[in-house]
Amino acid sequence: MSLHRFFQSTPSVFKATIDPTNASFVCLLHNPSILLVGQVYFSLPNPFLGAFTQSIALLFVFGEPVTGVLTGITPTLLEPHVLDLLREADAAVKDVLGKFDLVRKLSQVPVILLPVDFGQEGKYSIAIRTFVTNDFMTGVPACPGTERLPLEALQQMVEQVAQLPGVA
Repeated sequence: MSLHRFFQSTPSVFKATIDPTNASFVCLLHNPSILLVGQVYFSLPNPFLGAFTQSIALLFVFGEPVTGVLTGITPTLLEPHVLDLLREADAAVKDVLGKFDLVRKLSQVPVILLPVDFGQEGKYSIAIRTFVTNDFMTGVPACPGTERLPLEALQQMVEQVAQLPGVA
């Protein structure tokens, strides 16, 4: 099954874009339900998870579904208010990691501030990338719904970050 056909046959929770210049593939999964994240992730067909040579990015987007093309970019400079927002988001994520004793189970958990406003002018998006590695040269993302990233922990991260002023 081709990736394009797979996404044509899936529920509207999926939105995908393909960059024909480098055959990369980005999939956004939209749904405010954290339980769906685990269900969707583990129900993806095997070809999606590794048999394709294309570069694949799988992103979970929480909140209201995005419609149309994302064009809203928040002008961003390394100013105190921007760095403070990133520090607050990082602290919220680290707090949850500590509560669930995930600090040693995950090798890296960078919290990234993106200037994408998702239709809320002047706001930012936060990306959380959970990563597991032994050598810090190769590794895999921590899958939602596993012991390395329980859905309840992910839910709390989403809730705490979403409460921050300035986050779309």
